Amino acid sequence: NLKSDGWRLDRFTNTLAKTNHPYGKFGIGSTKTLAPVSRGDVINFYRKYYSSNNMKLVIMSSQPMNSLLAWTNKYFVDVPNFNAQRPRYDEFFFDSNAKNRLHFVKAIEDSEDMTVMFNIPDDTGYWASKPVMIMGALMGHEGKGSLLSYLTEKGWALKLSAGHNIWRTFGLNITLTPAGRANYDKVVTAVFQYVELMKTKGYPESIYEDQKALGKITLDDLEPSSSGNRAAMFASQMTDFPVDSFLERNFLFSEYSRDDFQKFLSYLKPDNVHVIISSKTEKTNQKEEIFGVEYASQPLVVQMDGPMPTFDYPSQNKYIPTDFSLFSKNTYGEPKKIEIKDKGEIYFQQDTDLNLSKGIIHINILSHVENNPKNDVLNSLFERSKTEELREWSYPIGQGRYNYFLQSVNGDEMSLSISGYTQRLNSVLKDIILDKENKRRLSELNIDEKTFKDVKEKYKKDLQNLDELVASQRLNLEWYLLSDNKGLRWQDTLTQVDQVSLKDVKEYGKNFFTKINVRVVAYGNVKEEEYPEIVDYLFSSLQSASLESGIVAGKRSQFRVVPDGKKYSMLVKGKNNNNAMMTFYKMNDWSIEAQAKTYILDQILSQPYFAEMRTNQQLGYVASGSGVWANGFIGVSGLLQSGKYPSKELYERSDKFLTEFLKTQTEKITEEDLRPVKASLVNDMLTKPNTLRERYELFKSASLKYNGRFDIRKELAEKIKSVDAAGYKQFVKTNFFDREPSHLTLFYAGQDSKLSKSDLPGTVFEKPEDIKDWVVMDPYKNSTVK
Repeated sequence: NLKSDGWRLDRFTNTLAKTNHPYGKFGIGSTKTLAPVSRGDVINFYRKYYSSNNMKLVIMSSQPMNSLLAWTNKYFVDVPNFNAQRPRYDEFFFDSNAKNRLHFVKAIEDSEDMTVMFNIPDDTGYWASKPVMIMGALMGHEGKGSLLSYLTEKGWALKLSAGHNIWRTFGLNITLTPAGRANYDKVVTAVFQYVELMKTKGYPESIYEDQKALGKITLDDLEPSSSGNRAAMFASQMTDFPVDSFLERNFLFSEYSRDDFQKFLSYLKPDNVHVIISSKTEKTNQKEEIFGVEYASQPLVVQMDGPMPTFDYPSQNKYIPTDFSLFSKNTYGEPKKIEIKDKGEIYFQQDTDLNLSKGIIHINILSHVENNPKNDVLNSLFERSKTEELREWSYPIGQGRYNYFLQSVNGDEMSLSISGYTQRLNSVLKDIILDKENKRRLSELNIDEKTFKDVKEKYKKDLQNLDELVASQRLNLEWYLLSDNKGLRWQDTLTQVDQVSLKDVKEYGKNFFTKINVRVVAYGNVKEEEYPEIVDYLFSSLQSASLESGIVAGKRSQFRVVPDGKKYSMLVKGKNNNNAMMTFYKMNDWSIEAQAKTYILDQILSQPYFAEMRTNQQLGYVASGSGVWANGFIGVSGLLQSGKYPSKELYERSDKFLTEFLKTQTEKITEEDLRPVKASLVNDMLTKPNTLRERYELFKSASLKYNGRFDIRKELAEKIKSVDAAGYKQFVKTNFFDREPSHLTLFYAGQDSKLSKSDLPGTVFEKPEDIKDWVVMDPYKNSTVK
C-alpha cells in the first residue's frame, strides 16, 4: 500500500487526530508495528472486546430458515460472553486548538484533489430526520445553481461529492483542475459561501419530500441478494439500531426537522475544518514516519468579503418515479433475438420475476471509422466531453434512480447504457439520443474550449497514471489489451492526446454516427415491440445510415491467441514498488465441453494455489491460480505479486507448483472428490441470481459474447454433470502433459527491478505488434440461437 494515494491520504488524516484518540492510530500494521505483539496480547485483546453481548450476527442464504437457525445454534451458541462494555470514544477527533488547518500533500499519481472535512457529532440518534444526508444532498448536488456548477463554470473543478466521511466527519471531495489548484483559496471560499447559502435559505420541505420518496423507493426495492458486503453492512447497522427496525431507520425519513438541520449545519465553520490539497507537485517540508507521506501545513484563511455566487437549491425532482406497475406479473419470459433489417440486432427478455418495475438497456454501436490510436483518443474524449455536457441536465435524472453511461470501447465503437424504473426509462433514453427541448443530439458536441481543455488534461493524466498502477492491476490491464484483437496500447494513445483539438472531436462525433450498426440488449420490465422503434429513432434522429454487414463482421472484437506449442514472454515496466507475474497455459481451443471441465479444474486448483503461494511460501499478498475459459481458449493461469521476490522467481515457483499439483491431483482424484465440486457448479449454473443486475449481466454475456446462445449455462450444467473422474483425468493429461501447452507470461518489473529481456523464457516482446504468428479467432461466433 505504500504507493497507493488512497492509503497514504487515509494515513495522513490519522495524524490530524487529537492526542490519544483511537482514530489517530496506524490502522494497517507493518512488520515493525506488529513485531512486539505476543500471542498473549492477542488473547487479552480478544477477551476485552470480542464478547457476545456486544455482537450482532447476520446470516444470509437461500437455504431454508430452519437450516439457518440450526447453523446459528451449532456454530455461535458457544461464543463467550465476557460482559464487555461497549467502547465509547470522543465524537470529535480533531484537535480543537489546531493552528494549521490547511495541508498540502504530495501524491504519487498525477492529479489535483481537495478534501474538506468538518467534525460533527454522532448523528445516529437523528435517523428520523437524517440531517447529514440532507446536507450531503445539497452540497453534492451537480445541477444548475449547485456548488459544482459554479466551480466548473470557473474552470476550477471536474467532480464533487459530499456526505459522511471518516469517523464523525462531514466531507467534500473535489477533483480540481490545474486552475482550481492554483485558485484553491477561491474554491475553499466557494464551499463556505454555499454553507452560508444553506444557513440563510434554510431547509425547504420540498427537499425533504424528495429525499423521503427516494428513501422509500430504495427500501421497497431492496433486492433479496445475499453477499458478504451486505451481511457486514446489516450487522454494522444493527449495532446502532434495533434489530427489528434497523432497515427502516437506515433508509426511511419520518420527521421533517429544521432544528436538526441547523444544528449539524452549525458545525460547518472554519475553526472546525481541515482542508487537504493533494497533487504530485506540492512543496512540502514535513514527512509522516510510516508511509513517508510528504506534506506541509499552515493556517487556513477563508475570505468571505467577495461577491456571492448565484447559488440555488435544486428544484423539486420530476424524475422521481411514481408508477411501479409491471407489464406482467412474476414472469421470466423467453429470450429472443430480433433482427432489425440491416441496422443490427436486438436481444430481448422480459423479466418481472423479482417484482421490480425496472429495466436495463444497452446499445453497442459500431461505426465505419477506423480503429487506430488517434480515433481511440477522439472516441474517449468525445465520451468524456459529452458526459460533461450532459452533467447538469442529467443530474436530477440520476437522483431519480436512472443511470446512464456513454462509454468509449474502441476507436470505432462506443456504447450507451441506461437503467432505472420503467416509467421514464425509454423517454430518458430518447432524450439522450435527441433532446428536442434543448435542441441537442447525441452526435453533436456542445462544450466550450475551457471545459474541453480541462477534460482533455484529466484524460491525459488518467493515461499517464496507468504507469503507477499496482503491479497486478497493471498486468490485468495489459492482458486485456493484448488478448482483444482491437485492443490498443495506452502508451500509443497517449502520444496522440496533445494533437487533438475540440474541433477534431466535434467532427469525429458527427462522422462516427454517419454509418453505424447496433447490438441492443433489453432486459427486465420492458416491452418487446418498443425496441425496434428505439433503434429506428436512433438512426433517424442522428441521421445515420446502415453499416454494410460485411464490414460489421470484420469489426467485432475477436481474441488474440498464442499458437499451439509456442512460449512467449511480455516484459512490462512500471513505477510500482512491487514485482508481479501473470502466466497463461493454453491447453486447447475453446469448446463447451472443455469449458465445463475447466470450471472443475478451477474449483480444484484455486484454494491449494492460494494456500501454497501465499500462506506456505509467503510470496506476496496477491496470489491467484485459476482456470481460463473467457479469452478464446481454455487453460490455467497463475498470478503473483510480491514486494520481496523478483518476478522471474515468482514465475518459476508458480510453474513448478502448477505442474506438480496437476500431475499429482489428476492421478489421485476420485468420483467422491468430484461429486461436491460438480454439485456446487451445477447449482451455480442453474440457480437464477436474485438481483436484476446479475440476471442482466448473464443475459448480456449470452447475447453479445455467445451470440445469442441463451441456454449456455444449462448446456454447461449438463456437461458438468456428465464429467466423471476418468474423463477429467484424461482431459488434464491430454491437454497439459501429453501435448505441451503454449505459454504466455507477463512479467512486471517494479521500481528497483533489474529484469531484462534476456532473463525471460521463450520469445520476448514488449508490445503486440512485435509478434506476428498469433491466431485471431472468435470461437463463439458459430453459436446457434436456441
